[in-house]
Amino acid sequence: MLVHILLYSDELGIANPLGAARGKHTLFVVYYSILNIHPKYRSQLRLLHIAIIAKYPDVKKHGLPATLRPLLQELSELQSNGITISVNGKDVCLKVSVLACAGDNLSMNRLGGFTCSFSRGSVCRFCMAQSSQLPTLTREGLCQVRTKELHQSHLTAVELNPALYKRLYGVNAPSSMSCLGNFDPTSQLPPDIMHDLFEGAFPFVVQHTVMGLLQDGILSESDLDKIATFQYGCNDRKNRPSELTVSLLKDKGVVTGTATQKWCLFRLLPQIFPSGVPEGNLKWEVYLLLREVADIILAYEMPADALAYLETKIQEFIRTFVECYPNQRLIPKLHYLIHYPRMISFFGPLTQVWCMRFEAKHQYLKNVATKVKNFRNISKTLAERHQLLQSYEFSELVFDEAPTMTGLKPAERSQMPACVLDALPRGKVWQAKSATVHHNTYVIGDVLVMSKGDEPKFAQICNIVSAQNEVVLLLEKLEVVEFRRHRFAFKVAKTGEKCVARPGDEAVHDSLDLYFGGEVVPKCEIVLLD
Repeated sequence: MLVHILLYSDELGIANPLGAARGKHTLFVVYYSILNIHPKYRSQLRLLHIAIIAKYPDVKKHGLPATLRPLLQELSELQSNGITISVNGKDVCLKVSVLACAGDNLSMNRLGGFTCSFSRGSVCRFCMAQSSQLPTLTREGLCQVRTKELHQSHLTAVELNPALYKRLYGVNAPSSMSCLGNFDPTSQLPPDIMHDLFEGAFPFVVQHTVMGLLQDGILSESDLDKIATFQYGCNDRKNRPSELTVSLLKDKGVVTGTATQKWCLFRLLPQIFPSGVPEGNLKWEVYLLLREVADIILAYEMPADALAYLETKIQEFIRTFVECYPNQRLIPKLHYLIHYPRMISFFGPLTQVWCMRFEAKHQYLKNVATKVKNFRNISKTLAERHQLLQSYEFSELVFDEAPTMTGLKPAERSQMPACVLDALPRGKVWQAKSATVHHNTYVIGDVLVMSKGDEPKFAQICNIVSAQNEVVLLLEKLEVVEFRRHRFAFKVAKTGEKCVARPGDEAVHDSLDLYFGGEVVPKCEIVLLD
């Protein structure tokens, strides 16, 4: 039996970023996730494990290969010989294979042995593109893609003449992972959606779109206040974006906030500025094209025939962006999009290998470091605390935990619709305001995607009912009137028709909000990818 793991590496600051010790106490961490576990469980932080915690100054002093050597030796042993365990009285040999490594672009370039410059020269670990060529490379077919054989020839050349070929090929040295047999840095360091889209393309395009509409007189400076005053839905409220000002956009040219805050702003931009942008506006078209690309990339399932369409939309987006902003340098994170179709064909939906949950794991280490108030041998302290926590969490490992509910109150069976009674077991009936089942939370008023395809179906939660620890959702069906591309939302109407469903019956596990009484804003593509 083969166990596939995903490695993640990053630098982590554990001191107050505004304090005197900022930048002083930085750690290098390596986490790993077991990909054989179903994705609905794998996002739990307890199933993300720590492999290495080291002080970053020590990593800089001794080098990344030396830091990773003990881990890679163990992985090489597990890959070759495996480990034997007993399952139902039978010995089973488990061998381990590193499927991929995740991280931000700087970490991945360093791990792969590529140059770490993103402003000039060779800026891509997937192809040989130079910074000056990015506006003309609108699809991967126009690039010289890095392959295992080509990369080996580059390493040979760099060894002969480092001063010349390092800069020419964008390669510094062999990958730190090269001691693992068959590890290919040109194909096993996938792009990361969180860093490329959420913290790269989204704020970059939002900044240019908003500034362009302000310069054209379509938006006014007072319209930016709508970002703060907009009535965000229950599900989007927790990711309320940071405020934008003209001075911030002009001086720094950045959209501030966390990755999910930037995604929230990008996704709800048409709802925040609901009127005034005319149909066919080129700057708005740039936004809409990236929105189409992003929704496909964020889909949880990806049919093979959708990749050609995705490649076409990415090409159209880059061409339109260059046409609309001819004097703007194309950032590498936009260029990386042209490699996404091929990477998706390798790994499946890239949300399965992104950094979002790994980044959330950082918070535990930061909290412990703050509470112990002692940075002497902090790596050992954090490692011990984490392993003690995992020992407790795995003392009784239960994947499907019992549902938890809030706002419980007793209900009379006689007051329940017949469809609810048919779905519930016998016993006392309870009503709830919210229920968490399989780590998904359902709240009255949430909109669920019940089916995908050319005619997607939506339903709104009217009531949450439970009996004998079984949860049933009473839904009101919503009729899809049309899809408004200019607002990138489905216009829906309430039908008054009720139905029941159990948690998990929905086609997409993300709960959505109903805006303006009849608009549903999707978080991923649900029409093309049935």
